[in-house]
Amino acid sequence: MRLLIAMLLLSVSAIGQDGIPTHVGNGELPPGLEGVTDLPAIQQSQFDALRQCVEALQFHHGIGLTNISDLQAAQTELSIARLGATDVMQERLDFIQEALVNALKSWQRIRELQKGARRGGEAASETQARAAVFRYRAMWLKEKARDENDPKVKGLPAIGQEDILTHVGNGELPPGLDGVTDLHAIQQSQMDALRQCVEALRIRFEGGLISIDDLLDAQTELAIARLEMTNVKQERLDFIQEALVSALKSWQRIRELQKAGMRGGEAASETQARAAVFRYRIMWLKEKAGDSNEPTAKGLSAIGRASILTNVGNGELPPGLDGVTDLHAIQQSQMDALRQCVEALRIRFEGGLISIDDLLDAQTELAIARLEMTNVKQERLDFIQVALVDALKSWQRIHELQKAGVKGGEVYAETQARAAVFRYRVMWLKENARDNN
Repeated sequence: MRLLIAMLLLSVSAIGQDGIPTHVGNGELPPGLEGVTDLPAIQQSQFDALRQCVEALQFHHGIGLTNISDLQAAQTELSIARLGATDVMQERLDFIQEALVNALKSWQRIRELQKGARRGGEAASETQARAAVFRYRAMWLKEKARDENDPKVKGLPAIGQEDILTHVGNGELPPGLDGVTDLHAIQQSQMDALRQCVEALRIRFEGGLISIDDLLDAQTELAIARLEMTNVKQERLDFIQEALVSALKSWQRIRELQKAGMRGGEAASETQARAAVFRYRIMWLKEKAGDSNEPTAKGLSAIGRASILTNVGNGELPPGLDGVTDLHAIQQSQMDALRQCVEALRIRFEGGLISIDDLLDAQTELAIARLEMTNVKQERLDFIQVALVDALKSWQRIHELQKAGVKGGEVYAETQARAAVFRYRVMWLKENARDNN
């Protein structure tokens, strides 16, 4: 995530009882939000919420009540938030190192479960955890090499028994980590783990054991990892195309289930998969346009029967995809899908059928998609404000459940929602400070 200098002017407005609550009622606000305009203070509140969330999810994962993906998502968000608060290299390296150690501990725990053929040791869990370890190692090597000219980062310290294991004990290390300092090799190990993860999750999805979001998340992480390995335009286009085809296959499968009225064909699943298809199409159009000054990517090839269906068969395509090359139109289709997804997930959350993280993730993706459509400052501030209000409403609902001691008010749910509130507040303050130099 690109770092922004956190310098706020005195004119930045605070959020208090005369601000946000006109949209969310007169309910409670998370501690540290009302009247606070200091960016470091808001970031600290976000960190505190995320740490509490990670601790709660670690406990739940340890006793088998949550899967590894939820824990890793929280750990990743904490790492990104901490990196977004500093540009000091040693601090950033320490943050990444801490995240790597936590990922290693999770992987070692899963390996123990796997060897004992116990729940939680499934291939999907092991590969997810292994990929996270290599992701943080790649981040560490890139950060260390930031001001150096050696792309292979020669001379940088290796991770091995004398380094990381002092923090995690003398347990096993993932193959390809111990003593390896070559960035390309580390990235390849990450991609291998992610490919295995995607395959394992696809089997579980086809068997009705997981929802589509876990599979889509792994496919997205694999696509991003592959893109980070190359600047060659055609390779990048091919990687995005492959991800788009995978998303299309998932969407077509969900549509079959939906038409048959079967489990897995819920509106939330269909809209998530449809949004993923459009997200990759947007990425492809932007990559293809490259250095072009044409924002609508005119002249680029359309996706239709002649191009994509040769890879996915003659099945249905999402409305708004076939033959459309206008970037704005594709972005609008993505946002429509995400809005429908958020509404479907909100209904399921209110009905106690899903946890808050699914809803928060969809709201975040919608906010990012809307921000990517404009550079107009006021529009961006308004989009972030809408996302903040939605997150506040979710937090207030969870806080009510928490006080009543009922399902949905768990500590990890409250802290996830609270962290989301502060994340949007951080985004708003940074956006408002943009150009205010």
